[in-house]
Amino acid sequence: MEWYYVDASEEQAGPVTQPDLKKLFDNGQVTLETYVWGENLDDWKPVSEVPELKAALSKPKPKPKPKPKPVPKSPPRQADPLAALRKGKKKKKKRVEKKAPRQPDPEPEPTPMESSKTADVKETKFSPMDAEAAKWRTLYTPQGVAYYHNTENNSTTWDKPDCLKTSEDQDKEGDWYWMPHKTEAFVPCKKVCVNSNGSWTVETEEGATVTVNKKRCPLEALHWSQLRSPVSDLVLLDVMNRPLILHNLMKRYTANDIYTNVGTILIALNPYKRLPL
Repeated sequence: MEWYYVDASEEQAGPVTQPDLKKLFDNGQVTLETYVWGENLDDWKPVSEVPELKAALSKPKPKPKPKPKPVPKSPPRQADPLAALRKGKKKKKKRVEKKAPRQPDPEPEPTPMESSKTADVKETKFSPMDAEAAKWRTLYTPQGVAYYHNTENNSTTWDKPDCLKTSEDQDKEGDWYWMPHKTEAFVPCKKVCVNSNGSWTVETEEGATVTVNKKRCPLEALHWSQLRSPVSDLVLLDVMNRPLILHNLMKRYTANDIYTNVGTILIALNPYKRLPL
């Protein structure tokens, strides 16, 4: 059966079923004073004047069944202190033989190649300049001449940076000059000191010490980067002086290159040599 009722705002609401009306009654939206109407009523009446509806709405909710109390667990059994002893007597003692520890297999002797690699690794030492050296790249021209590129500031130079120099390069640091020589024309020498009489004490690459009178024999400055590679045209030299020109010609002659240009001028060296006859 469906019912209509008057809500709190005095407006007609419904239709709703009797179970829904019971929910509204339980929530307090419908009371005993609320007017309702159904098919069996001639007019609107309060819930309190409709006996069968009043009884259905006022029926208390069934109480939930109480949950059964948990059954307490039985206490754990106490272990028999003599059980282990009795059990131990029944078991026979097993004889345990101690085994000698296994000797590790001998390491195989390294091959000559591996020995050299190990030695290289041990001798490698990292210095604080490694971070600076990482900024430089060694590049080569088509002629095989090395030059150096700084990846940080994008600069290039012919001179090897200090962080890349080997012990041999460090031996060539200092003030170097071209010294006249009887057979080689000019040889590199390093300035050691200036004497009281104004002469210089210099040292050659072979370690020989020579005293040079600077006034009688002026020395041309030497930069090792100028000797990086012989050029086919002397115009390409960094400095056009006698020592560097003769050094370039000698290197080309040694490589069997007898022709060298000076712009439009050609220099030809006598290729004479004794044949094995």
